[in-house]
Amino acid sequence: TTTSSSSSSSSSCGDGLKERFGTASVAWFRATFQDSVKGSFVDNCARTLGIQQHLVPLQLRGQHTRRMGEASATVVFVLGGPGSGKGTQCAKIVDSFGYVHFSAGDLLRQFVRSGTKEGNECAEMMQQGKIVPSSVTVNLLKQAMKDSGSSKFLIDGFPRNLENRDTFLEVVGHDCSFVLFFDCPEDVLEKRLLNRAEGRADDNIETIKKRFKTYQDQTMPVIEHYRGMDKVKHIKTDVSIDEVFEKVSAIFK
Repeated sequence: TTTSSSSSSSSSCGDGLKERFGTASVAWFRATFQDSVKGSFVDNCARTLGIQQHLVPLQLRGQHTRRMGEASATVVFVLGGPGSGKGTQCAKIVDSFGYVHFSAGDLLRQFVRSGTKEGNECAEMMQQGKIVPSSVTVNLLKQAMKDSGSSKFLIDGFPRNLENRDTFLEVVGHDCSFVLFFDCPEDVLEKRLLNRAEGRADDNIETIKKRFKTYQDQTMPVIEHYRGMDKVKHIKTDVSIDEVFEKVSAIFK
């Protein structure tokens, strides 16, 4: 009975994706995700990721897209504490240097808001302070990268930990070109987070402190790992946006 119900759910979600994006989209998604997610989870992830596809012009889907395993693809991991200016600077890099920007957190939040059973399960995990499986985040990124039609990517807020990094290597097939590290004192970050008007439920003092600790415990080891590989571009961001971007521009020119 359980198997029959799961099969029915998968078929329903798969049919919905076929109707919106065609059989090829479903087939490609299944092939890409088969090693990471199973059953109805595949279909629900596909439906969620389909929301991203409508942002990509039809003529770019499946065309002019480099394989993610090719060494010619440029991937920049943008890391720094919460409130360090990652999103702001990424937007300026996109405008000036033609990169495509993805926020791992934004992709995951969209998945959580999707209303699917799996999205709701991820939401519950996040509320409990648990970490969403790396395979979910990395496959969201991989899909978005493939759909973009680009070969130059900024990925901000990722990898959050060394396991994220290992999963990225396994799923995508290559490492980042370098890490853009935005370094800012905690007192400045705290003030920025409390003042910003993004409407995020996690921008309160108690949760901010937890985010700082998670960042120090889990993300700083990633930065130190890449520092040992001489792949870290270190920029202090406790100055004006324009001053930061002047330093950033020198790296990308």
